[in-house]
Amino acid sequence: MDDVERNLDDPKAFPASDFAHSAPETGENGSAATDPSATPSTTPSALDADDVFNPDTHVLLGQELKTDRQVKVVLRALYWTAALSAGALAAVFALKARLSGRPLIDTRRLHQLNAAFAALHLGASAATAVVLALRLRLVARAGLAWSKRRRRWVNLYSSQLALVMLLAAAFLAPNAHMLTNPCGHVDAPVWVAHGVRFTCWNSLLALFVIGVRNYTPSTEAADRPDAILLDAPWRVHWPVGVYWMAFEVGLAVAVAGRLATSSAETACREIESGQCDPGGVWLFSAILFGVLFIGYVAMYARSARRAFVELGNKAYCEFRWTNVDLRYQVRIGTLVMLFGLADILLWFAEMRSCLSFVMARFGLLPAEFSVTAFTIVDCAFMLPGRPGTRPPEDAAHGLENYRCFAS
Repeated sequence: MDDVERNLDDPKAFPASDFAHSAPETGENGSAATDPSATPSTTPSALDADDVFNPDTHVLLGQELKTDRQVKVVLRALYWTAALSAGALAAVFALKARLSGRPLIDTRRLHQLNAAFAALHLGASAATAVVLALRLRLVARAGLAWSKRRRRWVNLYSSQLALVMLLAAAFLAPNAHMLTNPCGHVDAPVWVAHGVRFTCWNSLLALFVIGVRNYTPSTEAADRPDAILLDAPWRVHWPVGVYWMAFEVGLAVAVAGRLATSSAETACREIESGQCDPGGVWLFSAILFGVLFIGYVAMYARSARRAFVELGNKAYCEFRWTNVDLRYQVRIGTLVMLFGLADILLWFAEMRSCLSFVMARFGLLPAEFSVTAFTIVDCAFMLPGRPGTRPPEDAAHGLENYRCFAS
């Protein structure tokens, strides 16, 4: 969005796309031409019914209705979220250094903190889901039409939000369980929640990779000259699906192995000691998950680089808003990947310590907080507008440039 922030007030920064409706012609003095037959009006009241930017007939998304100032507010929320997540991560690193070698019973306060924040995450994501559902119902009852891209964007972010809600629930359940069951850290519900949480993370990482791949120019969608993978069939993302499945197979083996070998008697003995030996199965699965996560990071970096390179070979005026949106997505995706890598490092530092054990099995608060907050910011940015809501005159996207991109 730097492109938006720098160039919003410069009309020359928004050259009309050759594939969008032409911009109003101007006279010698720079004023708009007055011949209506020669100039397709861009005022909301003059938009054709089949124009994808007509708010009376088509769904518009939040990013299409925001002014420059509102976009900057969204970006500041993103930066504050990143700063808070970094602060939480630093605090957990310090906590781990201080509690290294302490018995498992000393981690009880961490369960209390996790449960409190998990409840907050679940409530915030559920409230966002309710707002989204009500808005989708509103536009459906109004009979507004969806462009293909808008529909796919909303489907992608709705899936991401649903996964974040499930992740918060799987974060809350085992930590709440520990508050009433001091020896319950190897109980079956804890392992089931662990498997659900890792499945959510696997799916979220896959969606982030798909999200950045979507901005790569594509030949799969021949119905438009500015086609990107977002316009192509979902099968173009099959490599991500294969990788997701490999992760799930490893997860199923690890959880099944732990369910078969867990012992409540051993768990109660470990509470009094400062060593929480993960065992061979757990150690193998931890290393496997670390490698698979790093694979997602590499896949994301490669996909982002490919998108930037291929867009660089295209006419900028045709793919202007594809470039702008890609930069915004890369900001969020890069932050998620960096926090994930930091979490992996935190996890692997002194793996036999009880705090590593608790973090791995019950969830790491900074990672849970960051992905929840980023998802809510994303959903606010892509929330469908109310029927009939017209873009303000100083809308950040610029009508003529954005029309083709959003269709």
